[in-house]
Amino acid sequence: MALEINSQFRPDCLAIEVNQFQQLLTDDINNRAQERHILLPLYTLDNRVNKYVRIRRLTPYLTRGMLRFKGDSPGARLLVEQLRDFPNGDHDDGPDALEMAIRMASEFLGGPQEEQIIGSIYDLPDCWFDRFRL
Repeated sequence: MALEINSQFRPDCLAIEVNQFQQLLTDDINNRAQERHILLPLYTLDNRVNKYVRIRRLTPYLTRGMLRFKGDSPGARLLVEQLRDFPNGDHDDGPDALEMAIRMASEFLGGPQEEQIIGSIYDLPDCWFDRFRL
């Protein structure tokens, strides 16, 4: 699937989380790409910070209205539902992936340092998702 995504979208960066056994997936994707003589812009993310802390890093983006979600997309609707339910929802894979995507985009594009964007994670509003909508 990663090779198809690369072929269709030609991304500047393709990031894969490598915690636990996901490194095996990265190795497999690299091997398949080499077999087909494809140079993938593959980057790995080894997350060492607690997932809930990482997801809360989205707060400034959401409260400032810096993110927009495609209203007619089932995937966007699912992501917004998971964001609204966080941290009490059953699933948080979407918010986790969104945090990693924003982090990679910021690092890859040379944007502001994380500390400048995020601010203090200990000074969060009680209802931090009131301002975002589809």
